[in-house]
Amino acid sequence: MRKVSNQTIFPLKVYKWSVDNWEEKKQKLLDIVDFSKEKEDSPNAFSDFHDTVGKPSYFDKWYEILRDDLSSAFEEPVSIWQDKSNPGFNLQYAEKDTWTLWTQRYRKGQSHPVHNHGVGFISAVLYLEFDYKEHFPTKLYSPYPDTFSGCFGTHMPNAQEGDIFVFPSILLHESPFHMSDKPKTIQAFNVPLTFSDSGLVSPRDEMYKSHV
Repeated sequence: MRKVSNQTIFPLKVYKWSVDNWEEKKQKLLDIVDFSKEKEDSPNAFSDFHDTVGKPSYFDKWYEILRDDLSSAFEEPVSIWQDKSNPGFNLQYAEKDTWTLWTQRYRKGQSHPVHNHGVGFISAVLYLEFDYKEHFPTKLYSPYPDTFSGCFGTHMPNAQEGDIFVFPSILLHESPFHMSDKPKTIQAFNVPLTFSDSGLVSPRDEMYKSHV
């Protein structure tokens, strides 16, 4: 009898970890953000991204608060993200002065529609104010449709406050319609990937030069 083998192709990896000493760090992270421009009755969620182009004045303080958590997480070799069909790129994480960061807060009735963060990044969401009993985490969409139904699958991580969820920047994702009276606050950041020891320059490297 002929033996039939089963193979999984096009794997997709996402990661999640929890910040150490969360209660101590949570208030520090909230204190460095200026929420004075928040309009609670606005249909749009509060975001400081457009004012700062992802380069807020509090970035260094934010990084210091989370230094140990970020260092341990990004000690993983970047090869875990790399497509095995393109092994010659020799990617590495870019220096932190090329990272982008912003804070968003959602009130009842607000949402963030489906979007992605472009190509060439690792994207992350830190759940800063998050009640898992009342709030929806980030909703991600499969990059390809289901083979038989043609529908695009979705995934929402089993997130808790203090978790950091990390995924490839090209994935479509959204913050679903917020139905709770409690605010949900997240901090999102992008870590660029760059080429190393190859003489090649990532297009994202060139783009970031104008913002540094």
